Amino acid sequence: MDFIPKGMLKAAQDHLRKANEIIRKQLVQLVMNGQDHETNEGVRRALVGAARMASKPNALRDAMNSMEEFERLNAAEITSWIDAEAISRGESGRFNACDLRNWLAIAEKAGVAAIPAREIASFTMEEYGALSGKFELETSH
Repeated sequence: MDFIPKGMLKAAQDHLRKANEIIRKQLVQLVMNGQDHETNEGVRRALVGAARMASKPNALRDAMNSMEEFERLNAAEITSWIDAEAISRGESGRFNACDLRNWLAIAEKAGVAAIPAREIASFTMEEYGALSGKFELETSH
């Protein structure tokens, strides 16, 4: 870590210590609330993993690089998918299986009798993000 100025390293370590404290408090809160076991277990695993990574700056950097690579590959995959209009034109290929419009196009193209349905809303990822809000960890209890 010779390449990182001492002041910056100290500041980063202070932030990691604060993050660890927030994570510990959230773990305690999850146990105390004990509502949805599956959700709590998933969040607990994520928080414990984050705490472990935060205590090892190199591991944290490697994890961030891995996440960045995963996001790049994921974006490349998603942009290669065909949409409902392409399916209607008879094109074949990978598509978003969670998008009802694609299934309706497949059913129509195949001549399958289907329950009439129509699209009532369509959001971009940015719009969906704005609608779904943000999750923030509480820092005091």
